[in-house]
Amino acid sequence: MSSIRDTDVLADTIIRFPAALWVVERFGIPFGFGDKTIGEIAGEHGIPHELFLTVLNMSIDEHYTPSIFEHFDCLPYLLKYLRNSHSYFTEEQIPQLKAEFQRFIRESNDESTRIISQIFEHYISEVVTHTNYENDVVFDYIEQLYRSYLNGHELDKNIAYRIGIYGAHHDDIETVLMDLLNILLRHLPEGKNTRVRRDLILHLLHLQEDLSVHSRIENELLIPTVHRLERTMNLV
Repeated sequence: MSSIRDTDVLADTIIRFPAALWVVERFGIPFGFGDKTIGEIAGEHGIPHELFLTVLNMSIDEHYTPSIFEHFDCLPYLLKYLRNSHSYFTEEQIPQLKAEFQRFIRESNDESTRIISQIFEHYISEVVTHTNYENDVVFDYIEQLYRSYLNGHELDKNIAYRIGIYGAHHDDIETVLMDLLNILLRHLPEGKNTRVRRDLILHLLHLQEDLSVHSRIENELLIPTVHRLERTMNLV
């Protein structure tokens, strides 16, 4: 797959690669950008071109390997993107999934579908716990670290957290999601709720793809960049 380039028209890129739509929204870029290129849009909104292009390419190509950033000014923009992704998961995706799942349970009305509700509730709990931990612990730490770096100060000695703690315990919430998909696709008996099940499966597949990209961005961009910042500040 050819990579997205700085000179590509952003609107054409979204039409060609719909996943790019979520990237644009999560960077806080409003729609209505005419025929401006990706580079022009990034410049207008003060977003580092390198970061914007990297996240766009990771969103459309699972084999795209990002380069290591040589500077740290991408971190505030990357954190904004990730926080906005979390808001989308918890404020839009989860409520929609809950509504679809309840409809599925009502129309199925048998024991096998009621059992899956326990797995579903566990999954929702995992997503919420995961995003809250990242927002309140991991991202807050990175923001404090970055402020200390900019101001030339040492990090508050009361902050014992390091990004390696997060990297070693980065929960894979996609595992539970795969359990749900396998049950819906392979193990539940045929029923009269084919359309409802189809809609639910499609929604879960979209969320799976979105979460997979999200995890790659954290693992391949965020964690290595913060590791390097910690080394620069002689913290590790």
